[in-house]
Amino acid sequence: SSLPSIPFISAATLAICVASGCGSTPGSDGAIAASAGAHPQAGRCEAGGSTLTPLGGLDQSNGVALGKFKEGPLAGKTLAFVADEDDNAVVVVDVDTRKEISKVKLDAAVGQVFIAQDGRVLATVRGGNQLTALHPATDGTLAKGCAVPTAAEPIAMAVTPDQKTLLVSAGWGRAVESFDLATLTKKAKVDLPREPRTIVIDDAGQTAYVSHAMGAKLSIIDIPTMKATRSLDYIVSAETLHNQNDERPFSLASAVTGAVGSGEKLVPGRFGTKMGCQGFPMVKSVEPKGRILAPQILVDPGDPENRSEGYGEGGMPTEVANVAVIDTGTRRFVSSSVAEVPDRHFFGGDEVAQGECLLPRSAAVDTKSSTLFVTCLGIDSVVAYDSASANPVSVEKARYQVASGPMGVAVDAQNARLVVWSQFERAVDVVDISPSAKPKQKPDRIALKAMDSPLGLGFVLGRQIFHAVGDARISADGRTCASCHPDGRDDAITWARQRGWTVRWG
Repeated sequence: SSLPSIPFISAATLAICVASGCGSTPGSDGAIAASAGAHPQAGRCEAGGSTLTPLGGLDQSNGVALGKFKEGPLAGKTLAFVADEDDNAVVVVDVDTRKEISKVKLDAAVGQVFIAQDGRVLATVRGGNQLTALHPATDGTLAKGCAVPTAAEPIAMAVTPDQKTLLVSAGWGRAVESFDLATLTKKAKVDLPREPRTIVIDDAGQTAYVSHAMGAKLSIIDIPTMKATRSLDYIVSAETLHNQNDERPFSLASAVTGAVGSGEKLVPGRFGTKMGCQGFPMVKSVEPKGRILAPQILVDPGDPENRSEGYGEGGMPTEVANVAVIDTGTRRFVSSSVAEVPDRHFFGGDEVAQGECLLPRSAAVDTKSSTLFVTCLGIDSVVAYDSASANPVSVEKARYQVASGPMGVAVDAQNARLVVWSQFERAVDVVDISPSAKPKQKPDRIALKAMDSPLGLGFVLGRQIFHAVGDARISADGRTCASCHPDGRDDAITWARQRGWTVRWG
């Protein structure tokens, strides 16, 4: 089945829009921006003659990707290639001069972008079930190459170390597909649980780790056979962790069949057991090697056997930020990465979350400073953690205020700066992360040009409200609509509710 080309917005947000008198929603007319002159690679899948090189040696996609040309009028400049979902376009921005250079329209909403080592820019067309090759010219314009069909709603990409295989996740299609990187010919498909998102491939190129936006799972795929070998469950028992010997690896999956106290099977919400959610971003740690960092949320859904004042357990935070660490050698979670840490951002009787990164959406690692950067919807910030720590979220190094709706982040290590793409405000922020940067220094902001079909004010405001973490008018404990409805869908969590009821999603 195919996913229709529609804006990615929830019914709740649409209700807000209707109430406030929404204007037009994002269009998907498939128009393609014309670039100067015919491009010899237009319509082709294969690379040919491009001098664009990716920065950072990354092997996975993001909402923004950085590259440089070796020759031409833009030679040596840092260029940002942005996946502008609202405008159905990939936009090119000169980071050095803070100017927008060009834009190419695609057939529907764009998911993420990736710059291959052969110079092509690859984009997933999330709203059109396509993988598209874009061919850059040295003046910064992009020619639309071939578009190959994918499973429903392609989002993230990753490339094997030998540069031969491209993996693409399909959120609605519940799958990961493999393509020949050179020709974009589809090779295989593996079915997965719901809502797969980011893909990370290990250094050996044999194993792929796939995050899931909901369902508290991490899938593991054997790449040579393209089969799902196992999955890890984000099920965390405080007592199991307390009794665990941290000198040996610990798999959270064992907690599902483990016993606590009375010997009963662990159930999220009972005996302090938490589960994972919001598993959108994931990134490989370079130093130390052999680790994958997975920003997510740990959720206490409340004890299903007891009455609750609302969704979840009363008197304690329902959701807390977390960065799980996966050991690629043992293919297990590191227990200390999910240990409880004091929450510095809660106060008062209502336990309203202040500044918690409850909606992580993108991540990047700076090898020089051993820093993990995570973009956080709802608080419009990038939070910097110690990427070398056994429990990264317990060592917050800095945070940077950015434009509304940060959906992509990339590190320009040579110039000690972050490039952050914020979808809601349609802006690119350039953030100084050098040791000499002043605390709370405002980033340089590059506002993109107006969309061909501007969004209605009601749509824009409704989307911001939907993701507004920490607003007590929406939720007493700091959650927002998107906390239970990531991407406008359901969170696959069984919540304890008033009068002892439970509600099951998914």
